[in-house]
Amino acid sequence: MRGRLVADREGRYLDADDAALELLGLTLEQLNSMRVGDFSGPHAEMARTVWRRLAATGEDMPSGEGTLYLPNGSEIRVRYLRIAALRNGDYEIHIDRIDATDADRPPTSDRPSSILREWRVAEREAEAGASGGPGAMGAPDEATDAADKLRRLYQDSYSARTRNSEA
Repeated sequence: MRGRLVADREGRYLDADDAALELLGLTLEQLNSMRVGDFSGPHAEMARTVWRRLAATGEDMPSGEGTLYLPNGSEIRVRYLRIAALRNGDYEIHIDRIDATDADRPPTSDRPSSILREWRVAEREAEAGASGGPGAMGAPDEATDAADKLRRLYQDSYSARTRNSEA
């Protein structure tokens, strides 16, 4: 099932089509009260920080795959088909649910280096915040777990691209 969402640069959800709302199990009013990161479970603050950093460029964002933690307690894997910058500064997010047969393979990203770079910056800010410095955004374990997960994503994506280029 494919759906479309719209979020602003700050990560507030502004709109969605019926398919996206059905996929998320929400009404438009419920979605409008949420922000990017609200579906990221324990990595919510890291996801918001990465979103804001990437949105600040005003360019399309990297696509890839991830797990959404839904408000009803369930989890689904989705593929971000496209995250396109709109002229007004908002972003149109196209998602597709990954079916069970694809769920066991490693996640991918089309530009893992840009995601990894922003994630590392967010991780450093989280570590500075945990040590009493400015930029606190969560526990250091959250930053470490998120960074490890992203490193695995990058490594798996690189390995998959290498295997595909050799085939």
